[in-house]
Amino acid sequence: MASGPITPDRLTEYRQKGYTLLRRMFNSQEIDLLRSSAKQDKALDDHAFGRDDGRGKIVRLSLWNHPGNTIYGMFARCESIVNSAERILDGEVYHYHSKMIMKDAKTGGAWAWHQDYGYWYQNGVLSPDLCSASIAVDPATPAIYGPSLIVSANFRRSFGVSRSCSPTGRSSFLPGLPIAAMAST
Repeated sequence: MASGPITPDRLTEYRQKGYTLLRRMFNSQEIDLLRSSAKQDKALDDHAFGRDDGRGKIVRLSLWNHPGNTIYGMFARCESIVNSAERILDGEVYHYHSKMIMKDAKTGGAWAWHQDYGYWYQNGVLSPDLCSASIAVDPATPAIYGPSLIVSANFRRSFGVSRSCSPTGRSSFLPGLPIAAMAST
């Protein structure tokens, strides 16, 4: 499973920008298995809840704190993800939570940009030593899902209030908020 941990070049990019994009961290068969599992998983669907996107549409998601022994836990605990996170954070890591965003193409609501550290701090995470890995289960193209916006910032110096991203992809938040490594197919 997976192509290996983050390369030195990507790690340098992460340290400079606050994010990096790792393409093909998983092969197409692994992503196909994850996608088909998620689409057939009644427990995942039953556990999902809707969240208003602030524009009158609903985005569904399922959230869990323990990786478990499901396919989702296997992806969260795979060596490439864990070793990459350990290189990024310079030490041992643990699983904080996973989520599956179930957005319908072209008709589903937007996933408003937000900054989670303020919430995590209230839950006992006392420093911003966190890393996120996003895995595109379906093709994530602007034509299907709209624009994705990643902010380049020094995430260890500045934290701010959650803000939204407009449908046009223009940000309505200030730079300086943490964005972590992203994995994509």
